[in-house]
Parts: sequence; structure tokens; C-alpha cells
Amino acid sequence: MKIIRFSFENKDFEWKLEEVTFNQFTLLIGASGVGKTQILKALVSLKEIAEGNPMNGVTWFIEFETLDETRYIWEGEFEIIDKEDGWEGEGARINFEKLHCNGSTIIDRTIDEIIFNGKKTLKLIPEESVLYLLKEEEAIKPANESITKIYFT
Repeated sequence: MKIIRFSFENKDFEWKLEEVTFNQFTLLIGASGVGKTQILKALVSLKEIAEGNPMNGVTWFIEFETLDETRYIWEGEFEIIDKEDGWEGEGARINFEKLHCNGSTIIDRTIDEIIFNGKKTLKLIPEESVLYLLKEEEAIKPANESITKIYFT
């Protein structure tokens, strides 16, 4: 997978990465404490979302290419839940999620509906990404497999 553009915000932790464009070869360099590790952790958070985990208050945008040069744009947003109010429910729900492949929209999800390849789907779990829920679909599988190969050691 080659990352082309990436932005990420975690409202729960009050941390935001403005959109970054990556070149053929990108190094993250800088003084201690300027956010290099945070960028890597944000990428790992995308992996967690693609594995079905909700992320309270997270908004993301990533444009990437798979090894066969298929270009995807995946973006979305989870609601932010103030856990200090004694909330004990399920994980945060997805406010919106979109997946585009080579300029065509595959997924267009809102709070009320999910459009997959131009057709409305059945209601699906609101706390889990469609990239996870429909990961076996031919149009989604390469994107899910690429994102879930992100590792941080």
C-alpha cells in the first residue's frame, strides 16, 4: 500500500493532523515531542477501524494505492461521546463513511442509510465500519486488506 494523502482528527484527545501529502519516499523526522509517533498511531487507528473497532470522536481521510495501483479514498467520522456523563452504552456510532475506488463511489454511508454500489443496503451495525462489515465484497476486499496490513512496532 502506498499512502498518497492522509488527515486525522481525534476530538476525544483534542489532537488533529492536517492533511499531509506523501511523496514516493517520505521520512518522518523532527525533534522529540513534535508528533511523529502520533502520526503513526493515527495510521494504526485506521487499521483498528478497518477491523471493526469504534473510535470515539475520530475523523479520518486517507487516499492510497494498492499494490496493483488501484486508488482508494476512504473517509469517515465517528460521533464523540462524552464519557464523563456516565454513558455506558455501546461504542461510538459512525456519522458518515465513504469509500471511492478510482473515482467511483463504492460506499456512501450516513447515519440513516448505507448506499453500496448505488443501492441502499439493509441496516448494519452503526458502530462498525462498512469497510469491515463488507470486507468480503469484491469491491471492498482490497481496500480492507491494505489497511489491515498496517503495523506499528
